[in-house]
Amino acid sequence: MLKRILSYSKNVFAITYISVVLVATILIINNYQQQLRLYERQELSRLDGIATTLVLQIDGDLMDSLYLRYPQKDDIPYNEYDSSYMRIHDILHNTKDANNLGTQIYTMMYSWSDSLFCFGISSADEPFWRHTYTDFPPELLDQYEVGGVLPSYSDTNGTWLSAFKPIRNSKEHVVGIVQVDERFDSFITQARKSIFSNTLISLIVTSLIAVAIYLLLRTFYRIQSKLDAEKHEIEQLRIELFANVSHDLRTPLASIQGYLETVLMKRDSISSEKLEKYLAISLHNTEKLKNLVDELFELSKLQSKERKINREHFSLSELTIDVVANHRLTAASKNVDLIEHIPRDLPMVFADLALIDRVLNNLLSNAVKFTHDGQKITIELKVIGSDICITIADNGIGISEEDLPKIFDRFHTRPAGNSVGTGLGLAIVKSILELHGFKYDVQSAIGKGTTFMFCLPKA
Repeated sequence: MLKRILSYSKNVFAITYISVVLVATILIINNYQQQLRLYERQELSRLDGIATTLVLQIDGDLMDSLYLRYPQKDDIPYNEYDSSYMRIHDILHNTKDANNLGTQIYTMMYSWSDSLFCFGISSADEPFWRHTYTDFPPELLDQYEVGGVLPSYSDTNGTWLSAFKPIRNSKEHVVGIVQVDERFDSFITQARKSIFSNTLISLIVTSLIAVAIYLLLRTFYRIQSKLDAEKHEIEQLRIELFANVSHDLRTPLASIQGYLETVLMKRDSISSEKLEKYLAISLHNTEKLKNLVDELFELSKLQSKERKINREHFSLSELTIDVVANHRLTAASKNVDLIEHIPRDLPMVFADLALIDRVLNNLLSNAVKFTHDGQKITIELKVIGSDICITIADNGIGISEEDLPKIFDRFHTRPAGNSVGTGLGLAIVKSILELHGFKYDVQSAIGKGTTFMFCLPKA
């Protein structure tokens, strides 16, 4: 199930990232096309403005007279041939230069009898008088009386953007049109240059966003994978907890039940010595049950932050001496030597006395439990900088490198002789020290023993 979930998350991650990249690419392409259309509209607007300005300067009657005076192709061999032609030519030529146009401006008239356009006056150095124009776009004739703009269209001379306006004489009759062109390939080259920088910035920004999303999704995937793995591990720990707690509960309960049943069944014949013995064993097992329940309750409070720290000034030396004294009898029963290096004149510390007492008891109890006959446990206090550090070192069975990172985990257990503990003792130690914000460390090796150390700030 876990592998299936991780595989599904990975597929979602890949699909999401690819989708983001595709959407970003489509948006960039769409933005590029929109900017090209915008530039085209802007260029057409510019050409339309030039054509509008020109028709206000061109004398329609003068144009009319030239068309009547020179009815044949090439009747005007050069610009200076006619002063009227030259006057309008200068207007067109100056306008072309002033607006940095790459193509010539020209006038045209439509021959209704021949159904074609003829070129008139041009801004070029050489006249193109009365040459015919047959493959014109239909809009040119449709809007002959009103003028307009022509988005990209093609004829025998190339592809163009154009604007044209009607030229009227004093009687308001249309005598021709003035047309302003821009080669489409020249326009598109300039437009692409202008758009390129914006598109490049968009690509860079999109790439950065894509990378950020990729990193975010990858982080999310890793966190999700970690959470799934932790969830699986917690489930295993829960199963182990139930097994361990059930074992620790069942054993003393079975003992209590057995001895009490024996007392009840043989209450008339049992001796006072056996009765006292059976009740003492039952009481001992009852205390074990109470201690287990207390540990579970205390760990729950510590990890839910319900337990408040009651800090006070106290002597860590005196507390440690008292705790060691409490464990001497148990250690002596296992022929384990407790060695103290505890200076009496150490500064006071500032912490929760009851909780630190619990830490010391749990650590020393663990040390005694995992130290065998004839071995020793050393308890040492010393000042390190602004802290007072306590070290509890044994030369017992030690902890494997694989298990060492897990020993403070809740419900983590390891064999202790012929019994298995609940694994709550070190979890409680960790919770107490972290609740205080104190530093702690553990070092161990199989067959060489274990050293626990934690530090408390001087008061």
